Amino acid sequence: MTATLTRADVMRRIEQTGVVAVVRLTDAAVGRDVANALMAGGVTAIEITMTVPGAVELIEELSRTLPQALIGAGTVTDPATARDVIDAGAKFVVSPVFRPALMRATGPRSRIVSRPRSTATHRSADRA
Repeated sequence: MTATLTRADVMRRIEQTGVVAVVRLTDAAVGRDVANALMAGGVTAIEITMTVPGAVELIEELSRTLPQALIGAGTVTDPATARDVIDAGAKFVVSPVFRPALMRATGPRSRIVSRPRSTATHRSADRA
């Protein structure tokens, strides 16, 4: 895949796959093997969480070596990390928190940010 995917392209690919594998590891060295196994099983949307040591580097490696995969970043909680993972090749960003600055950091760069929808305020804001 190219680096010029639109938000709609990313959403369409995630919907077609039907699943996003959330990868949490204690050793990033096995990340490539995990990603290859997921791809072999038909899972092409792979979220690498920021709890993985060396997550940004792993995202960069997977984005470069598995261009057919949709590599994303999870547990992103600040704008600097969002910019880093996007620069590394992440096609989507997932955050467990809502921070307007985080949304602004990813928005202009055409990356989807999934944020929590645990309150009625969040859910209604999504419809606005």
